[in-house]
Amino acid sequence: MALMSKGAAVVMVLLATLSVHAAGEDVAKVFDSLYGKEKAQARQTPDPSDDVQLAARLLDAARTSSSNPELATLLTQNAYELALVDASGYETAATALGMMINASPDQSMALMGKLVDVRLKQYNGAPPDKKQQTGQTYLQSLISYGDAQADADDNTAALTTYRRAMGIARGVGVDPKAEIVPRVARATAMEATFKKIKLYKQKLQANPQDADAASQLLLAYIVDLDRPEEARKYTFTAQDQTLKTNVGLAGRPADQLKPEELLQLADWYTQLADGVAADDPKSAMLTHANVYYTMYLEKHEGTDLDRTRVTLAQKKVADEMASIESRLAETRQATKTKLGGDWIDALALVNLNSHAARGHWEAKNGMYACDATSDARLDIPILPDGSYEVRVRLVRNGGAAEIGINLPIGPNKVVTFVVQGLKGEASGLARVNGRMYDDNVTTVRRSMLPMKSPVEVFARVKIDGDKVSIFGAIGSNTRVDWSGSMNELSSYYSWEPSPKCLGVVADYGIVVVTGADLRMLDGKAYKPGYSEFDRREIKPESKK
Repeated sequence: MALMSKGAAVVMVLLATLSVHAAGEDVAKVFDSLYGKEKAQARQTPDPSDDVQLAARLLDAARTSSSNPELATLLTQNAYELALVDASGYETAATALGMMINASPDQSMALMGKLVDVRLKQYNGAPPDKKQQTGQTYLQSLISYGDAQADADDNTAALTTYRRAMGIARGVGVDPKAEIVPRVARATAMEATFKKIKLYKQKLQANPQDADAASQLLLAYIVDLDRPEEARKYTFTAQDQTLKTNVGLAGRPADQLKPEELLQLADWYTQLADGVAADDPKSAMLTHANVYYTMYLEKHEGTDLDRTRVTLAQKKVADEMASIESRLAETRQATKTKLGGDWIDALALVNLNSHAARGHWEAKNGMYACDATSDARLDIPILPDGSYEVRVRLVRNGGAAEIGINLPIGPNKVVTFVVQGLKGEASGLARVNGRMYDDNVTTVRRSMLPMKSPVEVFARVKIDGDKVSIFGAIGSNTRVDWSGSMNELSSYYSWEPSPKCLGVVADYGIVVVTGADLRMLDGKAYKPGYSEFDRREIKPESKK
């Protein structure tokens, strides 16, 4: 039996101590009784090594105390403060901040700012042979921080952060065209849109009968921001009855709409797409049109002529969406980044005869769908040997499915990034220190994935010896950021046969996998085999 670490042993004592206190007892007093003297001594000595060592132990204790969030937060905060006193503790401080970001979503912006500061300290103090590596880590923290600011509609702050990232990218030999320039363009466009919205509101305040300002305000929310729920709040300003009706319908859940309302919205979104030149908003309008056409055909039998008209309209929408994706793919190919290798089309490597490991899967137009009445697994036959990034595009078409992405960690370990827990209650990594995704330091409470809307799941796995860092994002909202020892990670399910590659898992629901890409940050990607002799390297030009 492995010996319990000193930090973990202390936290078990602490938990036992807390259990005998009345509810609401000040945890800080209990913490001080166990760690206060040692912390004070570490602070008083000129040698920072004892501060850093105590910080590591406190962080170890925090990982084992997820059942007591107040205690875990106190341990992590103290670990961060102690680790920050010396460069040797910066990585521990960064790990502590990542844990606090997961545990405190309401404070995540401020904590991400502190994480950026820590990564900057690491970069500034790095020796020449570590400069590029620490610079790339700092760059990724800047990009994540900018993304969070943009998600919060603080595009002015996001642009400042992205421009800092632009300078660092050049300094560490990273081409900013692929990662940063598109973000700057989006944030600039969003900033301009919010300025327009402010202007339209001012005009309506001065003249409530300004019909053009009312229409432009609603269309800005619908087309530029793709926020029909927000647009619905301003329908009272509209004098165009058709626009007012369509915005009202678009702001309602699609499964509550009548067949004729679904068709009305599908045609309207198609018309809106015709008037948009930029690919991003055009693609969003076409996606909505496609969803509404699909739901209409499912709900309404209609005449043969009517169904033929709708089917042809939907095909036209699908063709336009494919054309946009083709253009975007060409752009991505033309703006390759040096931050790792090129993207590999991972889903193109799937063969259902070999890779539908569990459950019933069907293939159509390069996509894979499952109706999981029980657990299902689709293996994506790439084994990353090193650090990597992966993006998987999903659509939830029904049910309260549990959905996850299998992430290989080294040659023999697979961890699942649970995108949506059963009933949509939580996301996180499984397992961490033996705990499931809904009860560990990576747990993030979230709502269900939207029905029939595409969502991109992103994960970055960085491996340095036995140290692992995993960052995950679901769309533009939920984020998981964890660092620790490889030994803390284990599989969330006893798979037979055991997965040795990327994959998608689902339970109780209908899930469509529309795309999956991988790129290596270091090392190589292989075709997985059950023996080393079966492995062969996969390169970005491999498409089949």
